[in-house]
Amino acid sequence: MLLIVQILLTVQAWLNGWRAWALLPVVIDLMVGFLVGCVVNDVSQAIVPCLLSGLLSTGALIVLVNRSPQPVPVPAKPEVMAF
Repeated sequence: MLLIVQILLTVQAWLNGWRAWALLPVVIDLMVGFLVGCVVNDVSQAIVPCLLSGLLSTGALIVLVNRSPQPVPVPAKPEVMAF
């Protein structure tokens, strides 16, 4: 269920203008899950870190959905006058 929420929030953040930055929380969450799975031998020990990682990435995606990225100002070129 949490994965479905994360996918929907990632799509919404992507459409809000975050583009590839919207994928970062989900990728970090998956990496933490794989690392915890490799280190921990018992499933009951892996539930808390994986759930905490999932909730943190969901929170980060909620922040991305609620805020749009700030536009980067492009400096104006000085006009060159030809004689």
